[in-house]
Amino acid sequence: MKTLKQRILATVAIAGLAGMLATPAQAVLKLSISDGSTTNTYIDSANSGLIGIANIGIGNFVVNVAGGTSEPTLSGKRPQLTLTSLDVSSDTGGVLTIRVTDTGFSGSGAPTPIGTQLSATQVGGSVTLRSYVDDTNAEFGTGTLLSTLGPITTNAALSSNASATLVDPFSMTLVAKITHGGGGGVTTQFNSVVSVPEPASLALLGVGLLGFGVSRVRRRA
Repeated sequence: MKTLKQRILATVAIAGLAGMLATPAQAVLKLSISDGSTTNTYIDSANSGLIGIANIGIGNFVVNVAGGTSEPTLSGKRPQLTLTSLDVSSDTGGVLTIRVTDTGFSGSGAPTPIGTQLSATQVGGSVTLRSYVDDTNAEFGTGTLLSTLGPITTNAALSSNASATLVDPFSMTLVAKITHGGGGGVTTQFNSVVSVPEPASLALLGVGLLGFGVSRVRRRA
């Protein structure tokens, strides 16, 4: 029969193991671009909260400038994630899916208002944006769909508010789908944000598409 000391040590060991198993993985901002057959994934290996790529052609899209921001670049704010992109297709057109995700956000375990915004300043074809939170803290997790904005087929700004129970930790993901028809090269440019407790102003994102993409290129195939 175990002594009191042995039972205490066993309890401490089990609690310590449970704590290690419950510890979330290091949060890393990631950006993914796919044309349906090829997918390129880019990682913020410096954990700066800032990621961008520029002029990386994929499929029938000859130019891609895309960037995302999260913590710690957006430090001092509630959980927030942004995605901005400029994409140019060839005469053939096509469908492009751009995703940005980050993990390790802190939640209260209570229903929380979450806002999503999409602003398109130049549209060729259409842009649709979906925002997600995931209480399993999975990268690119789609556990809870917050909002679907679009499709936008002309210059426009859309916003939506939703409520979700945010556990600790949780992940956030933005997914943009750009569709270009054939018959002539077209360009689409957009900005988007998902944030707690309310959407941040897109005018304050401070992301210059070309400068951002060129200065912060990080690629991992």
